[in-house]
Amino acid sequence: MLKKNKKLRLKYKHIPFLFFIFFTCFSETLFSQTSTTTGSPYSRYGIGDLQTSGFAQSSAMGGLTLGMRNDTLNPFFINIENPASYTSNKITTFEVGIRSNTVNFTTSAQSQLNNYTSLAYLSFAMPITHWWGASFGLVPYSSVGYQVSNQVNIDSVGPVNEQYKGSGGINRFYIGNSFMPVKHLSIGMNASYMFGNITNERTAELNATSQTNYFSSDILNTTTISSLYFDFGLQYEWIIKSVRQRNKIAKNDTLHNKMQKYHKRILQDRVSVVFGFTFGPSTSLRATNTILATQYENSVGRYLIADTAQYQTGVKTPVNIPLSIGYGITVKKGERWLVGADYAYQNWSAFNSLGETGILSNSTRASLGVQYVPNAMNDLPNTFFQHVQYRLGFRYSKTYLDLQNTQLNDYSVSAGFGFPIGPHRINSTFSMINIGIEIGQLGTTNNNLLQENYYKLTIGFTFNDKWFIKPKFD
Repeated sequence: MLKKNKKLRLKYKHIPFLFFIFFTCFSETLFSQTSTTTGSPYSRYGIGDLQTSGFAQSSAMGGLTLGMRNDTLNPFFINIENPASYTSNKITTFEVGIRSNTVNFTTSAQSQLNNYTSLAYLSFAMPITHWWGASFGLVPYSSVGYQVSNQVNIDSVGPVNEQYKGSGGINRFYIGNSFMPVKHLSIGMNASYMFGNITNERTAELNATSQTNYFSSDILNTTTISSLYFDFGLQYEWIIKSVRQRNKIAKNDTLHNKMQKYHKRILQDRVSVVFGFTFGPSTSLRATNTILATQYENSVGRYLIADTAQYQTGVKTPVNIPLSIGYGITVKKGERWLVGADYAYQNWSAFNSLGETGILSNSTRASLGVQYVPNAMNDLPNTFFQHVQYRLGFRYSKTYLDLQNTQLNDYSVSAGFGFPIGPHRINSTFSMINIGIEIGQLGTTNNNLLQENYYKLTIGFTFNDKWFIKPKFD
């Protein structure tokens, strides 16, 4: 019977490993099949719609990440936004997430509802020593997906149907390391391989019944990105240990009970303040560009290519990722309350791609988040909802889009839950299901612009296990 139970435990223990192998093997296929995670016409500009690198817990707290650390044995999340946080992961952690985005596109005259679902992230973190943590994974960096049509009348030509289409995006495979050179201070770095294709196509098509000497035209522009990018982070944790004399220890308690109650009171009363800082230097990503321009005849009943006006391939085209800076602070009271705020800035006015400069504006983001756990220290049966993490958040951003002399704002409110799966004892490992819901608005209908009202649902699965910890006893 003992051997049978041991086999069951071993099978359960390797479930996170099997998940990791599956998603690693098929991650490229999953990302390629779901590369279009946006249908926004705004993804036509810059490098597309920038994807948040915060996971499900972060999305439920307004994107709060920069000062977030795991300060218990069992990590609840992986924070890749600030690589200094990797030293806080005390056991091996694997996290995977799915995101569904429902958007209502609205102009002054009409509206359209679309939905996009994709793999949101895939990440793995582990402790190397007590002062060294590491992580690696695959996340989307930007996404392009739009299709816009317009009809204009040109003298001597007649009606011309103009169509703009785009697809693709940039993915990011990262390897990060974090070190704690002195107590409470952590520094970290992510080395990321950025890769992907961005395709933009412009078609000017004459009416099939037009009798003119002009041809329709199609210009296809494909940019292939393959380059390295580095970002850095720092976190300093200030801990106030407050042991108040409530729930006094009984004199007749055993030494074991006394120690348990003492450490439990420390965890309940401890105040942890974490200051976070991130820095991403300006980097020119290596990219190549292919342009194919054709002219064709689109008369009734036939489609005939008349001429290849331009064909260029392998043209080196640097894509600049501008400098970014972020500051964050979180305050945690025991295991019950956590409150935090972030501020981030990126110098997109220095963006340069395909010879175009000055087409974007500097962006900023401010986030507020709070998390509440009723009683994380209660180990009694039938107390599941006392261990649930309840989250709220708010985010306000000035995006890098500046159209019709209007810089577009993006703001949202969010909420979510963290559900622990498995035993909740301090020395036991367990998994988490994190759910984040975000409701927000991007843009405006003023100045003939487009407004996006969106609803994002992020579901993340966090698996923890003691894979690389050497046992003290055989």
